Amino acid sequence: MDPWLVLAMIFFQASFLCEAATSRNSSCTKIYGESGLHARCTIESVEELSTILHNPNDVKSLSIVSSDLETIPEGAFRNFTSLVNLSLPNNSIRTIKGGAFSGLNHLQRLELSGNQLIEWEGNFTNSLPSLILLDLSGNSKFVLPTFLLKLRMLKEIKGVTWNDPCANCSLVKNHTLKEGEFKNNGVNIETSELRKGDYLVGNMGHCRVNRLEASQEVVGYANHGFFPRCLEIKACFDNEIRVTPLHRCWDIDNKILSIEFLIAPIAMILNLTVIVVTLTTRVLRRNVTMCLTSNMALSDFLVSLYTLILVCTRLKPYTEFMLFMKNLCNALGFIWLSSAIVSIKTSLILTVERYLAVVYCMQPSLRITRKIAFILVLITWCLGVSIAVLPLVNISVYDGNTFCIPIRPIKDIPHSYELSIGLSLWGIVLYFITIPFYIKVFKTVKKTEKKAGIKRDGTLARRIGALVLSNMIFFLVPIVIAFLWLTTNIQEVMSPQSREILTGVLPTILFSFNSLINPLLYAFRAEKFRKAIKIKIDYICLRKGRSTSLTSSLSGRLRGPTVSSNNGGGSPGRQTPELRTSRSVLSLTKI
Repeated sequence: MDPWLVLAMIFFQASFLCEAATSRNSSCTKIYGESGLHARCTIESVEELSTILHNPNDVKSLSIVSSDLETIPEGAFRNFTSLVNLSLPNNSIRTIKGGAFSGLNHLQRLELSGNQLIEWEGNFTNSLPSLILLDLSGNSKFVLPTFLLKLRMLKEIKGVTWNDPCANCSLVKNHTLKEGEFKNNGVNIETSELRKGDYLVGNMGHCRVNRLEASQEVVGYANHGFFPRCLEIKACFDNEIRVTPLHRCWDIDNKILSIEFLIAPIAMILNLTVIVVTLTTRVLRRNVTMCLTSNMALSDFLVSLYTLILVCTRLKPYTEFMLFMKNLCNALGFIWLSSAIVSIKTSLILTVERYLAVVYCMQPSLRITRKIAFILVLITWCLGVSIAVLPLVNISVYDGNTFCIPIRPIKDIPHSYELSIGLSLWGIVLYFITIPFYIKVFKTVKKTEKKAGIKRDGTLARRIGALVLSNMIFFLVPIVIAFLWLTTNIQEVMSPQSREILTGVLPTILFSFNSLINPLLYAFRAEKFRKAIKIKIDYICLRKGRSTSLTSSLSGRLRGPTVSSNNGGGSPGRQTPELRTSRSVLSLTKI
C-alpha cells in the first residue's frame, strides 16, 4: 500500500476525532465520545464560539475555563440546543443577563463555580426546564434569587452562601437528615417539617422531645422543597436552628415526686441519727452489727440527699433544669450509684456476720471482728466509688435521663446496656446468695430456741433479715420493670406519661422509701440504740455541766436506799429528770 495514502488516512481520522481551531487567543478542543461531542474552550468573548464551533447543535457538553468573561449576554448559547452539560468555572463572571441560557431545553447540569457572580438578571421560571444540578461554589457574594428555586426539575444547588457558618452550602430537594447521620444532634430534620418553621422532633412516643425553630432563610428554602445539607455542620446548625428541649411529662412527674419533700428529709434525719449516735457511743462503736448498720445508714443518707437535691432542682422549668444539671448530674449520679453499690455489699456482709454469730455461736474465733468489719467497709466503698467512676470515663453516662441514673438497658448510649445488665445481675446474685444463709440461721435458731444467747442472736438475725429483704425487694422491683420493658411490648401499650412514671418516678420513690424504713427495721428496734438515743436526748435537754455533776453525785444514791421526802430528796414514787438521766447513763455503761 502506498505509504502516502496511509498517512493521509491517519491524518483524516485524527482530524475527525480531535479538531483544534484557533482564533487569535481563543481555542477549543473537541472530543467525540459515545454521548456526543464534548468541547473545552478558552475564549475572550462568548460570541467567538460561533466562529470556532461550526456545528453547535452537535455539542452535548461545553466547558469554558480560564477566560476573562465578566458578563454572559442574552442568548449566548441559543445555538447549542442539544447541550446537556455547561461548565463555566474559574472565570470572572459577575453578571448573567436575562435569557442568557434561553433555548437550552435539554441542559441538565450548569456549573458556575469559582467566579465572582453578583447578579443574575431576569426571571426565567419557565426556562431551563431540564436543569437538575446548579453549581455556584465560590461565589460568596451572590444572593440566590427566588426564581432559581422555582425550577421544577432542579434537584440540587451547590455552593449557596447566606452567612459565614453556612458558606458553600448544598441545597437538596426533599431531603431528610436522619438520626444517626447527624452526629451533633440526634434528631430527624425533614424538609416538609422545616416549612413550618417550628415543630417537634424525636420519638413522639416518649416524653422527652426537642422543639426546632428554623431561621427565615432555612424556612424560605424549605418552602420551595430544598433542604440545606450544611445543617450537618454544627456551626451552621447552631446558627440556623434553635433547639429547645421539651419534657411533656414534666409537670405530672413533679407532682408525684413532691412526696419526696416528706420522705427524703425524714430519711436523712433517721439515718443521720443512726450514724451520729453509733459513732458517739462507745458501746455501739464496739458492736460490729451496729457499725455495719451505720455504714448502710450512710449509704441511705446519701441516697436521700441525692433524692432531695433532685426534686428541689426539678422545681425549675425543664430548660433551666437541663442547663443546671449539665454539671450537677455527674455528681448526683456518682452519689447514687456508689451508695447503691455500698448498700448491696453491706447487706451481704451483715448477713454473713449474723450467720457466723448464730450458726457458729460456740466458735468465737469464727466472727467478723471490728478490724475485719472496718476493712470490709473500706473495700465496699472503694468498690462503689470504682464502679461509679465508669460513667465518667464514657462507660455509660449520668446525664442520659432526668434522674442522673446510668442504669438504662438501652443500646443508644455507649456501654449503657452492658453496664445496666452487669450491675443488675451482680445485685441479684448477691441478694439471692443471702437466702440460704438466712434459711440456715432460722433452722439453727429453731433447734436451739431454748438457749437464751441463741434466741437473742436469732432475734437480731430476723431484724437484719427484714432489713436485707427490704433492700432486696426495693432493688428487684426496678429490675423486674426493666426486664418486662425489654422482653414484652409493655412500652407500646402504655402512654408516654405512664412509661415515664414506671421507669423513672417509681424507682426514685422506692429507693428513697427504702432509705426511710431501713433504720426503723433494725437500728431503732435495738435496745442498746434506743437507750443511747434516750441518753442523748436527756443530755441535750439538760445543761451539760449539771448533767455531768449529777452523774457522779447520784450514782451512789441509785445503789442505796431511796431518799425520803422529809430529807429533801422528793417523793419516793417520783423521779426528777436529773435522776432519770443519771440512771440512763449508768444503765448504758453496764451494757
